Amino acid sequence: EIISIILSMTQIGVNQFGFQTVALKASNNTNIGTFAPTDTDETRLIEDDHNGSDRIYLGHTICGADTDTLGEKQWNFQWQAPSQDVGNIQFYLSAIATNHNHATSGDDTYTQIITLTPQNVVLGDINNDGVVNVLDVIEVVSLVLNGEYSEIVDMNYDDTINISDIIAIIYIILN
Repeated sequence: EIISIILSMTQIGVNQFGFQTVALKASNNTNIGTFAPTDTDETRLIEDDHNGSDRIYLGHTICGADTDTLGEKQWNFQWQAPSQDVGNIQFYLSAIATNHNHATSGDDTYTQIITLTPQNVVLGDINNDGVVNVLDVIEVVSLVLNGEYSEIVDMNYDDTINISDIIAIIYIILN
C-alpha cells in the first residue's frame, strides 16, 4: 500500500521550516518501506551511513525550507508500506522552525516518534467480533440502506457500499 503523507508546520513569525524523517523496523532499527518524494523541488531522499548500515531519510530541500505564507509550511510525499507484517514500525521525525536571523535566537526544534502497530483484520468481519457471519451481512445492509460509507466495508475498493460488497461477504461465509 502506498500512503500519501502531508507534513504541516505552523509557528507565528517564522519564515523557514525544515524536517527529516525515517521509517525503521522497531525490532532491529533498519529502514522499512520506501519513501518517494512527490515534489522534488521541496523534498528529497537523503542517504546516510549510520554505524555501518545505510539509512534512507526523507527531508526538505534548500528551496523546500522557504515558506509561501509566513508562519506555515507543508510538504507532501509518499511512503510505500512493506508487503507483509514486520511488526511495529517507528517513524522518527525531527523538524525546525526558524526566523532566519542567522543567530541562535528564534529557532525551535521538534522531535516526534510515531509507532505503527499492525492490526489483525479478518476480511469481511464488519462488526469486529472475530468471525464472518450473517451479523456482518446485516451490518452492511444497514449501511447500504442508510447511505453510509465505511472503508472497512468497501470489500471491492470502489468507494461505494452496495450489493457487490454484500455478495463478497456472503462469498466469504460460504467458502
